[in-house]
Amino acid sequence: MGTGYGGSDGTLNDLDRIGYLTKYIASTLKEIRNGADVRGYSVWSFMDLYEIYGGFKTHYGLVAVEFDTEERRRQPRRSAHWYSTS
Repeated sequence: MGTGYGGSDGTLNDLDRIGYLTKYIASTLKEIRNGADVRGYSVWSFMDLYEIYGGFKTHYGLVAVEFDTEERRRQPRRSAHWYSTS
């Protein structure tokens, strides 16, 4: 497994991303309760494109891609499991 295959610490255990999503979704829920017209939320954004432009040295998203192999294997990070059950 390559060093860039996982979360910010090089693994699939991306607790920082889970913490960010938890806070972001909680604040969105608070604003909905205060009258904000929120129709949905998607984890993907235009910011994910920086992964491509950065030469795949930084890693975003809920799925890790093993870029140092020809197969480009993908594996859900811990945040993907958290997001699917939250």
